[in-house]
Amino acid sequence: MGKTKCLWYVEPLDSDTNEAFDRALLHPEFHCNVADDKKKRHDVLECPLDALEKFCRSRSGQGLRFNVFGRPIYNRTVGPLRDCNFLFFRRRKRKKIARALSL
Repeated sequence: MGKTKCLWYVEPLDSDTNEAFDRALLHPEFHCNVADDKKKRHDVLECPLDALEKFCRSRSGQGLRFNVFGRPIYNRTVGPLRDCNFLFFRRRKRKKIARALSL
């Protein structure tokens, strides 16, 4: 079985962060209001993984506030939107959280 592909989304938490994403992303018009796996709705932007990693590295330096979500793709079927903030923490903290969640 191969790697699971994912669609990545960001939810800007303030207007400055929203403007930063609009400037940086090529197609900022892909706003969508999507329900997550707990049925809570989020206003998110689709974001490529390389841009998302860049934003996560500069999150504290630029004062960006946002949440990260992922949506797995299984055989042409898109799974539920899931909170993936823990994937972009520092490595040691990420391992600790993954152990606690037994991933």
